[in-house]
Amino acid sequence: MFETDKEVLDWYERQPRALVKEFVDSIPWRDVRNYELNPDFVPVLVYMRDVEYFTEIYYRELRRTPTGRDPIIRKFMDRWNTEENQHAHLLNRFLHEAGIPTNRF
Repeated sequence: MFETDKEVLDWYERQPRALVKEFVDSIPWRDVRNYELNPDFVPVLVYMRDVEYFTEIYYRELRRTPTGRDPIIRKFMDRWNTEENQHAHLLNRFLHEAGIPTNRF
């Protein structure tokens, strides 16, 4: 399907983003507290949030490698890092709205 890394990147960049501002703003965040959250699930959500957030560390280190200096791969990584950070913030917001004490990023 793809012949080059650039073709993959071009395809990826053409894909619509689900987590656009309008979508995130449409989430009824205040309603989260209306639903019981199983306490056993809270550590899973915290772990997921942290994995998404700490992608920044991996990203920072990967940029120093020959792979990370490749302009095509670097462009993908820049977007990937932004998206992972957004996931972390959304998970953190969900936890906060559910009444779970969280560290704000």
